[in-house]
Amino acid sequence: MLIQDKDFNFVEFPEEKIPELIDGKFVIALDFDGVITNPHKFKTKYINQALREIGADFTISEEQCSRKVCLGLGIPKEVYEKASIRGYAESQEILLLEKGFAENFKKLRALEKIIIIILTSRHDYMIKHLQKYLSYYKIRVDGIIHTKGGSKAEPLRIINAKIFVEDDVYKLEKMLKEDSRLFEKYLLVLYRNISNRIEKSPNKNIMEIDNWNDLFKVISTKYTEFTKKK
Repeated sequence: MLIQDKDFNFVEFPEEKIPELIDGKFVIALDFDGVITNPHKFKTKYINQALREIGADFTISEEQCSRKVCLGLGIPKEVYEKASIRGYAESQEILLLEKGFAENFKKLRALEKIIIIILTSRHDYMIKHLQKYLSYYKIRVDGIIHTKGGSKAEPLRIINAKIFVEDDVYKLEKMLKEDSRLFEKYLLVLYRNISNRIEKSPNKNIMEIDNWNDLFKVISTKYTEFTKKK
């Protein structure tokens, strides 16, 4: 796991110290691309650019820019992934935060017994951009875990998350294939945005939320329940 120093630079944090960090705390895990940021315009732009380059006779809309939809349309996996990464790694000056994130994240940070961890599929070469982005927007979290394209199920167990927020239907499906009862251990939230609007949720037990105001209310309610038990 990575943590931020006082200047928002990433430094390694030993896994064996995680139990001490999370002891007695309400842990939430947030995906980054599509939950904290709003990259869909750029993803769509670069996917369409790539389609033109390979001579495709169609383009996609923002509602079609998710992995599952793109691959279902016959877009080669390597074309989708390369274009998507370009979109995710756009300059922090133009890659905006998801609407409502900033004000609601500030309220989350004010909660005394909360631990906020970014749980992202990003590979090592994408982490420098993540560091710069968080620094630019002065977003301070308690940890960053990047799975390098792997599943997020095991990291959730390690950090003992109470809530996990993800916008990628494909990744939620992948997690549930590993553990079909995952939703019994954590509150899984499918964050609805324009890129996954036409996709079906992988499980009826996954909560669906389409804005940060409602997401904060859910997290706040669960946090209150947790602290009362303590």
